[in-house]
Amino acid sequence: MKLDWNQICQESARFTHQHSPVTLRQAFYHLVSQELIPNSESAYKQLSNKTARARELGTHPPFIDTTRQIHDEPTFKTVSHGIRSNLSNFHLDRTQYQPERLAIVCEKRGHAAMLWRDIGEYQWPIVESGGNSSATIRDELNEYDIDTILFVGDYDPSGLSIERTWRDYFPHVDFIRVALTLDQIDHYGLQKLAGKATDSNAKRFVAEHGELFQVEVDAIPPDELRRLVRTSIESRMDLSMFETVVAEENRQRDELDDLLAEFDGEAA
Repeated sequence: MKLDWNQICQESARFTHQHSPVTLRQAFYHLVSQELIPNSESAYKQLSNKTARARELGTHPPFIDTTRQIHDEPTFKTVSHGIRSNLSNFHLDRTQYQPERLAIVCEKRGHAAMLWRDIGEYQWPIVESGGNSSATIRDELNEYDIDTILFVGDYDPSGLSIERTWRDYFPHVDFIRVALTLDQIDHYGLQKLAGKATDSNAKRFVAEHGELFQVEVDAIPPDELRRLVRTSIESRMDLSMFETVVAEENRQRDELDDLLAEFDGEAA
């Protein structure tokens, strides 16, 4: 299969610009679904190299990288400057008075980071399962006294196995697979790729579905995935109460800002 990298990079750029923020893997699975690129590690690495060069040339928008970050220590000119710079980090408990306690569990780290940017304002915990999760992270989540878990994972043998592990550990909670589902695969016309016969969960998957296939969550456009999760969250919240808490939070933040202004005036 001879790949047309000009067409591939152009479609990747269009997709990334339209659905930003987007990870490289999300762009990759979009291209796979469009049958522009094979679902292989080699093709993924080539796409990474080609789009990196395109970004250097200014012909491709940036991806978000949820696996790497720069660690540094912020500095401030004065005490009041330091406090004022961090006022945006002051939050009341926005989950108080809500009818149920929610948590979002993501099979992949990239999805957790992406969703936090979009729905972090609600303050519900978002868990990076990272495949088969550790007992430690499940124990930590158990301390949140969760009523409902919203799950985001691939529809394949491993994704369903991970879901079962979480369900078994939290039998007392309402467990909802927000994405990916069979109905969504049909609704969005997502391509079923060949499953991995070496997956230890493949036999059970075939017994339940009659065939071995895999569909990645990344095949759903990122903005649509964010919409699905946000809608599921908001349908379970008292949004008016949430807004009341946010309003009080803003009032207290403004009050602190006024105190800092008085402090600056006295210090001048």
